[in-house]
Amino acid sequence: MSIREIVELCIIAVAVTAVLLYTVVAGIKNKWFSKLWNTIKDAIKEAEDKYPERGSGSKKKEYVLQKVEEKCKEFGIPYALLKRLINIAIDKVIEDYNIISK
Repeated sequence: MSIREIVELCIIAVAVTAVLLYTVVAGIKNKWFSKLWNTIKDAIKEAEDKYPERGSGSKKKEYVLQKVEEKCKEFGIPYALLKRLINIAIDKVIEDYNIISK
């Protein structure tokens, strides 16, 4: 790698870190994370009512992801960056819900 490539890489790394830090600080300040968590829980309840039949888990998850994506657009949150974390949160809520419902 040349010196120029190293400098460019460092600049890109600093820019990405700054964007992520800004998003996290804005999320904490505006309470986006708790609002998204509540949206996930409410959307799961709605999905359970909308698709009561067994074996419709993929439909339910898609419904929840759609609701969360709408909420992200409303808040101006970069959904693409958080999609993996949102999937993990949805799986956790569903796991807890299934334990309680049994």
